[in-house]
Amino acid sequence: MRQPLIQLLAAALFASPAVGQTHTSSAAFFGSAGIPSYTETFETLLVPKDTPLPSFTQAGITYTGLAGAPFPNVWVSSPGYLNYGAGLNPTTTSILTANGNEHFLIQFLNPEYAVGFDVYYNGLGPATASFFNGATLLGNISYNGAAFLGFDGYIASASTPVTSVEWLGTNGGVLNTGIDNLAVFNSPITSTPEPATLTLFATGIAGLAVVRRRRS
Repeated sequence: MRQPLIQLLAAALFASPAVGQTHTSSAAFFGSAGIPSYTETFETLLVPKDTPLPSFTQAGITYTGLAGAPFPNVWVSSPGYLNYGAGLNPTTTSILTANGNEHFLIQFLNPEYAVGFDVYYNGLGPATASFFNGATLLGNISYNGAAFLGFDGYIASASTPVTSVEWLGTNGGVLNTGIDNLAVFNSPITSTPEPATLTLFATGIAGLAVVRRRRS
């Protein structure tokens, strides 16, 4: 039996957002995920900036260096750095990076149902953000082109949240790569109809009314 048009429109309107998907558009990511539970801007820290650290923990998130010099480290650069690509120098914000080549792990004390952040890519070789649930790779985003400031995000399903994120850059000892404004979501993502969808729904209702009038 064919579904009435009204049921099809309602199903499209209130369908769950796409989950288990990576995003490179911050507008699309936040349009689906909504308002984050917490955003780490790296502006206020309990550890020193501009210092190589093996790891540090803030707000239930642990940042651990997997590469760098003179030892695997994470480094939060203060505003005013001149060695980032994409014509963003001097920088105007604090950025999570490393001393030397960037390769670090971000681990969440509590699983997150969506994770997104700004990315600084230096254009000197591949850079990859990988999203994990335990040892299971959920998705990754890779770059290999011109330097730019972009966005990486992942919206998880309720049954397979994100437990860690790994960032791996290339030639960070020449030009830095890094991340900023790490946004996390503590609860499963639910659907919120967007204005365009509401307009489509209203148009469908009006069209259905016209069809019914003609039939009668």
